Amino acid sequence: MSMLRGAEAYKMRWRPREMVNQRLLLARSGSLRALVYTTGVRTRRRAVQAVKTRMPWLRDVRAAGRRLVTRLTPGRP
Repeated sequence: MSMLRGAEAYKMRWRPREMVNQRLLLARSGSLRALVYTTGVRTRRRAVQAVKTRMPWLRDVRAAGRRLVTRLTPGRP
């Protein structure tokens, strides 16, 4: 398991292996909870992919909102 997040140049000197994250759900077959959970995960993944491909400008809006919240939050530099 590698905890290196991102592909910054200084991390590459350790020659990390790129891995794909996977989920393993341990549940009884036919479990309603497992069905609801997996449906939610798949729906969220598809929604994120759709937004990334169809609305790339939304990333800039999100970044601007985060910058605004950071400026308005007391106690932050």
